[in-house]
Amino acid sequence: MISQVTIKISQNGQARDIWFLFETDHHTLFDLNETLAADGTVYGSRIDSEPAGAGRRREVGRRDCILIREAIVSIIPPDVALLPPEAHA
Repeated sequence: MISQVTIKISQNGQARDIWFLFETDHHTLFDLNETLAADGTVYGSRIDSEPAGAGRRREVGRRDCILIREAIVSIIPPDVALLPPEAHA
């Protein structure tokens, strides 16, 4: 499942939110939440992407990622369409 994750980061003493697309083996947001509630962490892939026009983003890479419950602001269904790396805008 691909979701859109917003986390809080601190940079130069300033806190701010960033978001990214995140893929896990979970089937629903409920399942993902259950894992976070039980373990406090969830493992998946952070999807690096770039704008591809009209509510779309193109995948440019993936990185293994472990999210911790305390850093997460929200997890929602993605509000952008993800295009594969080879797609052209």
